[in-house]
Amino acid sequence: MMRTEIPGRVRSPARTGTSQLTIRYFFLRRLRRSRRFFEPIFLRRLGFAICSLFHKRCSPLSRRYAHSLDGWESYTLGRPVGKHFPTTQGWDTCEHLAANAWGPYNPRERFRQMIEADLRRATVRLHLATGVGAITFGRLMDRFGDARAVRDASRRELLSVEGVGEKTAQAISEVTDRTVDDEFAEAEARGAAIICLGDEAYPAALKTISDPPPVLYVRGQIEPADAVALGMVGSRRCTHYGMEQAQRFGELLGSAGFTVVSGGARGIDTAAHRGTLAAVGRTLAVMGCGLSETYPRENRKLFDRIVADGQGAIVSELPMKTAVLAGNFPTRNRIISALSLGVLVVEAARRSGSLITAREAAEQGREVFALPGRIDSPLSQGTNGLIRDGAILVQGLEDMLEHLGEVGAKMTVEQPNVAEAILPGLSDTEQSLLAALKDGPLSLDELVRRTEIASGPAASSMTMLVLKGAVAQQPGNVFARKR
Repeated sequence: MMRTEIPGRVRSPARTGTSQLTIRYFFLRRLRRSRRFFEPIFLRRLGFAICSLFHKRCSPLSRRYAHSLDGWESYTLGRPVGKHFPTTQGWDTCEHLAANAWGPYNPRERFRQMIEADLRRATVRLHLATGVGAITFGRLMDRFGDARAVRDASRRELLSVEGVGEKTAQAISEVTDRTVDDEFAEAEARGAAIICLGDEAYPAALKTISDPPPVLYVRGQIEPADAVALGMVGSRRCTHYGMEQAQRFGELLGSAGFTVVSGGARGIDTAAHRGTLAAVGRTLAVMGCGLSETYPRENRKLFDRIVADGQGAIVSELPMKTAVLAGNFPTRNRIISALSLGVLVVEAARRSGSLITAREAAEQGREVFALPGRIDSPLSQGTNGLIRDGAILVQGLEDMLEHLGEVGAKMTVEQPNVAEAILPGLSDTEQSLLAALKDGPLSLDELVRRTEIASGPAASSMTMLVLKGAVAQQPGNVFARKR
């Protein structure tokens, strides 16, 4: 019988802390080329021999332990991926490890899992390097094939890639295993999943763009049904009209079965998310910061509700602890448009960031929709300009559905005629005043003039309509109908 020699003096892990990684790779390197490696009888003998090397008392359990390398698999590339191996008790814990085994030992499957874990760590490691964005990451993949090859590449090889200079090459080499471990630990603490570009859970729509994010951090769940999605963006500083329409279209799209994708920001984004949740629809909020941060802070409850109710997810491509920086928001806009079949711009000024999302959508081959606004309003210059340049003018849900082909034909919903709907329990005076608001907000004086109702009864009736939730009062004694 051939004798297998192990370099160095091997003692019990309980006493010496011998690296399980070293032993595991020692045997894998010599045995995976042998056909006998996949024979169960040989594995049982191998398990008995390995266990006997470390502790005399483990031999009664060695055969059970040989069927499950749960103890060996607790370490992947020297880093714990499951329960830590309880070295303080030595090999007396083999029975515990065998009891928590993953079933019958399949060496091919375990080896595949080990390779996938290694590739995932290498991808996150490269993603954490300063200066490695989506474009540079893609160039490195084109040059080396995968993230493991980049990790093992020399400085000279890295510098041969377009866009990789001395600083970037240095940053790639400076990312340590400890940094990667901290990133996984932070994600786990925040309840976030890390999805890499090659994972099955990675959204297929993102793979179609030229610069897909290498890594996604996700709180909540991205489901296959989220492929049927529409983006909705607009100004943070928006009018009451903009907020009202964003919430209205959020409800309509959610009721029709669309997932609404937006940026989670103040104003139009927040209204879009809230409208979708009100319709018990699904919504995705794409952040411009790491998921350890909450921006804006007042939306913390909104984000928690999206995740807790299972109505969508909070998504970011940035490392967990990335701070809120203005430069991160334009780049995240391409993710909003890429996840969507089309993008609706509700309200935007001439230089609004929402126009960046519209441009990204057009470049990615998505539909661009725009809601018209007042020609004298600075917050409507962007949307009106989009319509002038060829964006699809939207007045109702049907305007969007007819431009979405087969998907639009299948996603239909019966819409109430909000202009003619009369709420129950209203007096004749209240109904008359409410009907006068169907074309838009009016001041109290204008309502009195149009309805010919005395100012006293009109004022008291409008107060009752506000209390009943049918009307919203705006600054300047202006009233607007809630849709």
